[in-house]
Amino acid sequence: MSAKTGYDDNISFDFNDQISDTYISIKPGIKGNYGSQTLQLGLDAYADVYRYAQEKELDFENYYAKFVGRYLATNRLSVTGGASYRGDTTLDSELEETGRVVQRGNRDQYKGLAGLTYELNEISGIELEYEYIATLYEKLPEGAVNQRVDRDVNSITVPYYRWVNNRLDRISLEPSYSRAETEDNTTIDYYSLSVGWFHIFDSTLRFRGRAGYGYTMTTEDGQERVNNVGNADLRLTKSSETLSLLGGFKSNIRLSSYGELLEVDRLYLRIGKRITERFAFSFYGSIYGSRPVEVFDRVDRWYYDLKPEFRYRFTEKLSSRIFYRYSREINSELEDNPERARNIIEFSLDYRINFEK
Repeated sequence: MSAKTGYDDNISFDFNDQISDTYISIKPGIKGNYGSQTLQLGLDAYADVYRYAQEKELDFENYYAKFVGRYLATNRLSVTGGASYRGDTTLDSELEETGRVVQRGNRDQYKGLAGLTYELNEISGIELEYEYIATLYEKLPEGAVNQRVDRDVNSITVPYYRWVNNRLDRISLEPSYSRAETEDNTTIDYYSLSVGWFHIFDSTLRFRGRAGYGYTMTTEDGQERVNNVGNADLRLTKSSETLSLLGGFKSNIRLSSYGELLEVDRLYLRIGKRITERFAFSFYGSIYGSRPVEVFDRVDRWYYDLKPEFRYRFTEKLSSRIFYRYSREINSELEDNPERARNIIEFSLDYRINFEK
């Protein structure tokens, strides 16, 4: 559970009509894990309730619940499954997923996943991963220029992997297919083939990467459009008793809340440093570049997000933190006033109890 108070100088991330206010937030939650030799279960759920001092019409709540499980059926075969629900605002969720600023509104998202892993022998295996996502949006008033579009997405990936070099390297081949169906009768089929590589440099430094190529086929009003797109997910991690580093790059396609198919590139860095037994510092920074898939000449929007944070642990369960967050979007499609920024400073007290068995 956590209790927070903070100040946001541009709550809706607008260009001109900037609204600022202080807020408080209460976030009760629960985490639990159960494990045996053949079965592992995990639960994570919370509610995050925000209340503003003056701008009461901007009050909102975020909800999240996720349940996952893994069952070891035989020495070679394991089965996984899970489901989750998220209720949040399109502003925060869209920034995280696409790096684009959209009008605030409520979003409900339901996910289901299933998979299995079969070890062909001691060094190789095959996996099957299926995911279903249903996203429902709060509708804007009738006649709005940009209306949010509900959608269902089904995706399947079948990776084949093999360990080499005395298990210091794992290579994989990952064919995948997904179909998005929106409420405006648009379907987007995405076919891709990726190559993955996992490498252990030493006990503290590891690399995990995947890169590939594919194409999308968009069917709208009986017309089909095909576009070639690449994808990548590269991560380098280093950890020690007092320091953790995570740097990475991701490039993939995303559907915006307005149903626009985007190519999103994201470069990010996370640093965590324990200064004393009780005091720690962390920094997170990311850069997003996004453009419509059918535009090839330039990236039309950039989004920057920086967040330094200080944390102090009073006891094993009680801690406090203070962080500052700076965000900026640059929209090259606009000739006048193409930039907008947002500053948030927040202080919180966190009390954690984990249930494990």
